[in-house]
Amino acid sequence: MANYDLATNSLVFAKNGSMADRALVNPQYKNWAPRLGLAYSLNSKTVIRSGYGISYVLFLRQGGDSYLAYNGPFVVNAQITQVAIPAFIAAPIHRR
Repeated sequence: MANYDLATNSLVFAKNGSMADRALVNPQYKNWAPRLGLAYSLNSKTVIRSGYGISYVLFLRQGGDSYLAYNGPFVVNAQITQVAIPAFIAAPIHRR
């Protein structure tokens, strides 16, 4: 797995070591993401539930830890389909 470093114009490869070395992303330990959940039972068959939370998961961050397996040059989606050319198209035309 690798990340692209714009500053050095090169790939940075994951390696053994700290979390940042293995994931190629510096973890944020000081971000506080509160959660709150409530549930109220109206009767034996009906429960109303509610919840709220703040999240620091960035799904659209390219180069993030969840996207490392999809970064180039390791992932190249290419499909080549070869079709036989009919003989009447491939045959050379002879002129006299």
